[in-house]
Amino acid sequence: MCNGPIDPDDLRRLADITEIDATFAELHRQAERRVRVVSPGESVFTASGNAARIRRQTLARKGDEMAMFSHRAAPSGEFRVREHLLFRMIHVDDRIAAISAVGQGAPAAFVIRSPLLLELLAEWFDLLWSAPGTVTPSDPLTVIQRRILALLPEHGDEAIARLLGISATTVRRHVKAIYEKFGVANRFAAGVAAAKHGWL
Repeated sequence: MCNGPIDPDDLRRLADITEIDATFAELHRQAERRVRVVSPGESVFTASGNAARIRRQTLARKGDEMAMFSHRAAPSGEFRVREHLLFRMIHVDDRIAAISAVGQGAPAAFVIRSPLLLELLAEWFDLLWSAPGTVTPSDPLTVIQRRILALLPEHGDEAIARLLGISATTVRRHVKAIYEKFGVANRFAAGVAAAKHGWL
């Protein structure tokens, strides 16, 4: 483990939620080798252009299927869930991280460059990743539901049925299941959610 004091220049406070979100997204885009993400809510990062080379680990709150589905669309990604996560974090290439408190009150967030703190956060993440209570969930959508979701924005139920070689009744049953799993009420909302989270 690194020794020595923490240089105040290696910590920068983020002012507000807009700066926090922008910083997390920018750090994710900068990743070259490895990204560790703690996502206690619906904060999801879409894959960057060099995603195939990056080892991407996301630890999310149990029940956040949207984050899992978006994450699995990215290559070389691993995904696990826990019941409780106390803060949001992105840790990039063992050289920079950002953390943010979650819950009530004004957000407290920092960008961290201190080698000591980076090593501490990496070790904490790796321990939590392997700890009892951290599990790998099953995929919220079946293969056929993924195909239907991809076709929803441009095709009706009958057209999807023809394209996939199944009945329109089966398509409607799967569409209903997709709506329920992602908390939407219509195909437009499903398409918007899919596009927003990089599922298409």
